[in-house]
Amino acid sequence: MTIADWCSRITQCGGGDLHLQVVEPTATEVAQLTPRERRVRGAGATAAAVVEVDSEFMRTSGSTLASSESNANGSRRRPSRPRDDEEPHTDGCDDDDDDDEENLDSSRSLAGLSTSRRLSALVRRRPRVPTISVTTLYNVLQTNGVVVVDCRDADEFALRHLPGALNCAYAKGRKKSVDDVIELAQNRALALKLAARDLMEVVVIGANRSSVLYKMDWGYRVARLLLAEGRVYSVRFLAQGFPLFARKYDFLLEPRAAAASHKRPPTVPAYPNEILEGLLFLGNFWQASSPDVLAALHITHVVNVGAPTADRVKLAHVAYLDIELPDRVDADLAATLAASAAFIDRAARESSGARVLVHCIQGVSRSASVVIWYVMVTTRCTLSAAYAHVLKCRPLVFPNHGFMQQLVAREAELYGSASVTPDEIDVLQNGLLEACDRASSQLRESFLT
Repeated sequence: MTIADWCSRITQCGGGDLHLQVVEPTATEVAQLTPRERRVRGAGATAAAVVEVDSEFMRTSGSTLASSESNANGSRRRPSRPRDDEEPHTDGCDDDDDDDEENLDSSRSLAGLSTSRRLSALVRRRPRVPTISVTTLYNVLQTNGVVVVDCRDADEFALRHLPGALNCAYAKGRKKSVDDVIELAQNRALALKLAARDLMEVVVIGANRSSVLYKMDWGYRVARLLLAEGRVYSVRFLAQGFPLFARKYDFLLEPRAAAASHKRPPTVPAYPNEILEGLLFLGNFWQASSPDVLAALHITHVVNVGAPTADRVKLAHVAYLDIELPDRVDADLAATLAASAAFIDRAARESSGARVLVHCIQGVSRSASVVIWYVMVTTRCTLSAAYAHVLKCRPLVFPNHGFMQQLVAREAELYGSASVTPDEIDVLQNGLLEACDRASSQLRESFLT
């Protein structure tokens, strides 16, 4: 049964019980489709749209519906032989040895339900794995001890991968649990790391080249098994695909040969965190003084908030703004906020490729206050939303109490009211205050998902 047939069947059964996402792919995304994705797209979708359907859901629910049809008609339909031009499924989602047993159990447990309720129940059984964008993954790698499980083929993994990533290529066999996957992968490093996976933060990378049909990827199934098991603290899947990450952050990747040459497990070098995608970065003094870091991120402007300048490495092609500001609760932020915002705005206007790095010494208090204020006034969002956004990008931020009180007061002057009271400052800084935003806010957190 093709995807088009499924869409027709679901419509007849009351599609309100089942959520289908219709994706309008761009020309670039279509060009990046794998051969399997092209076959699925050509078989069931129109020329302008791709219906995103979980292949495992289609298989399980397909057997259930077929079973109910045969019982209702009193006869069983003979399975059709594959055409000569059809290729076998090799994506790792449709060829488990014990799928028939699972489908039979599903049919029995759903007996007596209407067709639409069967579809809804089957969808609810499949946990939806949270996704992570390439920008968020970059930020997470700078500050968190995340474990990266790379489910691409061994050859692709050998060419380019993140330092410390664990390869979990697809292998045929029974894959009903995480332990089954580990056993089939035959990767000692993967087995040792995931043996103690309790409360571990995991990011799974698949072979998908874009966000189109990523749920059909083998890596997504591995992520779903980790999520269903419930031992890890969190698991997220890179839905936008590894190729996009490689294009944006190529400097983080290395070949397997280089990783094997390290005496200790390789770690990702610390880079400034990306706050506003492609424009604003927040880091520390040592990152701002590194020519390699500035070159890797294509930094064109640097805002120095109170860090020493005597021993700084200054590059000729980078524009600098040095601001004197002590990190004290009684220091006045007004002049600093105005000067830094004007400098960043001017850089963005003068060049479409401007990339600004804001830093102090640690990138925690003074520079964080500047960045929070700039996010707030640029996107017209609330202080609580701006702080939550910056905190997600860089969990190290913690402006001193005097700076926070000034930001609360300036928000009240800007909008006529404040989203944070003085008593809620500590709660906000610890990430425990739910952010509330304005209806007209332009702050977009799509790349943080």
